[in-house]
Amino acid sequence: MLIFYIFVYYFFFLKANINFLSAQSSLQTYNVTIATTNYPIITQDTQAFQTQFNKTARSVAALNSLNCLIDGYNNNPVYSDFLINQSSGWVFFMVASLISFVIIMLIKAWQTYAFDLTKAIYNWDHGVNNFNITNYIVYNLSFCCLIYGHYYLFNMMFTGQLSPCIGSQYYYESTSSLFNNRQKVIMN
Repeated sequence: MLIFYIFVYYFFFLKANINFLSAQSSLQTYNVTIATTNYPIITQDTQAFQTQFNKTARSVAALNSLNCLIDGYNNNPVYSDFLINQSSGWVFFMVASLISFVIIMLIKAWQTYAFDLTKAIYNWDHGVNNFNITNYIVYNLSFCCLIYGHYYLFNMMFTGQLSPCIGSQYYYESTSSLFNNRQKVIMN
């Protein structure tokens, strides 16, 4: 049953990842003018964005409520530099999240083969001395930590949106540091 939930959970991730990858070539910067000030955002379809934005109060708060990434707003980075102008880093981010997903699924398939619950209970009941039920519990807890780490690192793929504009409701520190200071991200 756990595997079913993992596949459902990652189905939406795969859908978002493939949508972001396929939309990469059609991303463009679009200037939204509010009270004589330009707010550059990134969109795939300017007509769809304009239709959606016209239904709002046409203010910066409305732009924020659409969860758009606004270039340089409130000391934020210029997202279009990373997503459009130097898009190789962004494409690598998306491909790395996809490859790590495949690795996670391979690990889970091996774990199901080696430590499935039926085998764990059978070995526990029959006193197989080379098996300990804690192996099963510890491995599943480690796997949950792996899934959380994947979500934490690639949360833009899980919570991001393409329409009406590129953005997300919230970011964890991993995506925030990716956008803000790509040179400072150091793995210790």
